Amino acid sequence: MVVLITGGSGLLGTALSELLVKRGYEVRHLSRQKNPSSPYKNYLWNLQEETVDPKAFSGVDFIVHLAGENISEKRWSAKRKQVLVDSRVKTVQLLKEKMLEQGVRINAFISASGTGYYKVNSGVGYLSEDAPADERFLGNCCVQWEAAADNFTPLAERVIKLRIPMVLAKNGGALKKLTPLVNLGLGAAFGSGKQIVSWVHIDDVCNAFLASIENLTMKGVYNVVAAEQVTNELFIGGIARVLGRPFFLPNVPRFLLQLFLGEMSSLLLEGCTVSSEKLMETGFVFKYKTLDEAIKNLLGKKMN
Repeated sequence: MVVLITGGSGLLGTALSELLVKRGYEVRHLSRQKNPSSPYKNYLWNLQEETVDPKAFSGVDFIVHLAGENISEKRWSAKRKQVLVDSRVKTVQLLKEKMLEQGVRINAFISASGTGYYKVNSGVGYLSEDAPADERFLGNCCVQWEAAADNFTPLAERVIKLRIPMVLAKNGGALKKLTPLVNLGLGAAFGSGKQIVSWVHIDDVCNAFLASIENLTMKGVYNVVAAEQVTNELFIGGIARVLGRPFFLPNVPRFLLQLFLGEMSSLLLEGCTVSSEKLMETGFVFKYKTLDEAIKNLLGKKMN
């Protein structure tokens, strides 16, 4: 079976590609530039020129859509916001257009989305997939992202959208950025420190994508979030505890984060509790249910 991945060279795409190969799948990547050293067949596509190498679709059974500019890389100017949306939405539209031209149909189209879809709920209750979307930028971006995926319905037997929170990984993402600071004793909570941090171990995210491919009953949207969702203060403190480092500095003030990050500061200052019950009802089992388990695994610490 052949899986074509957009955004395959990113943190999640790299880990998922490795898992799929181990499970016996042929993995292909759609890339903006050729990578001769890649262990996977890679085919060129270009959003601006609206081109996709037609050979990429030959014999493809599944498409996993991970492409999208990094949401936390730059301040959210009006121009940057449009780039963030277009890199997620217009890429799907381009895929659909080119597949229609070639008469290609696939078993499933599986798209990433984000728990930024939801409104902040301050940890009161757990939000299920049918909760309303936040009307601000991040929620609206996710709405457009998922709507684009739904438009794939005529070309795919199943369309699945996985809403993903902060992904914890050894080689990238938030944990890699925070660990050096915590090691230096410079770890501190953000704002009030009471905002909820939803997270998931990268292995569990990859397994959720694998389940979306292999479980033929899965359709629609699913939250992929670890059960233990903690406050920002407990999250940073948990990293410090696992590393055996002090955690005593005062919180980074809210106004300072807003000054330096602008609207993007909401990624650090807001959060919500999210339910993965629907995913688990399919038979999916999270390997890492608690923050300590996840951090100890990723930082090479032995479990007690």
